[in-house]
Amino acid sequence: MNGTHYSGLNGFVFLGREAKRRFVKPIGQVNFWTYLVLAIFSLGGLPIYIEWFRMTNSPAHNVDGVKLALFTVFPAIMGASAVQLVLDKDNSPIRMAGLGSLVLCFVVTFTLIANIFSIPDKWSIITGILFCLLAVLTWWVANGLDPIFEDTIRPDDSVGGDVKAKLDGDLNGIKA
Repeated sequence: MNGTHYSGLNGFVFLGREAKRRFVKPIGQVNFWTYLVLAIFSLGGLPIYIEWFRMTNSPAHNVDGVKLALFTVFPAIMGASAVQLVLDKDNSPIRMAGLGSLVLCFVVTFTLIANIFSIPDKWSIITGILFCLLAVLTWWVANGLDPIFEDTIRPDDSVGGDVKAKLDGDLNGIKA
């Protein structure tokens, strides 16, 4: 057992504990935060920032570019992260939560892009922003236990190891 199985618990209790474990573990990891800020927020959000800049600095651009950027960024991040959860080979509640996230992502994206309910621009943008945050949370939970994001710290590397350790070799044949 890899420590993720909780015997005697129902799926919801397991899902809550597993989500908490996946959320809490990477909090102190520099690698995780660097990837989150550089890849997810900076590069992943770049279309949103560009369209927001174009809208606020040019009268020719309207809110449609921002909406399109929001409606393409969050499904990319949330959809990919949800598929990661669906492919989890050990945890069926996590797989089902991933599937639920994937369906939610699809339904919301379709609803916002098709605008079948004639949602006002303000509410479309607010919904897009909220789902971008939910996408980041989904990414966090999907990748929180990934060993690639764990910092590798060896405090004795810079000094060459324990100073009390027996040294290899001897000083025979050395004249001073």
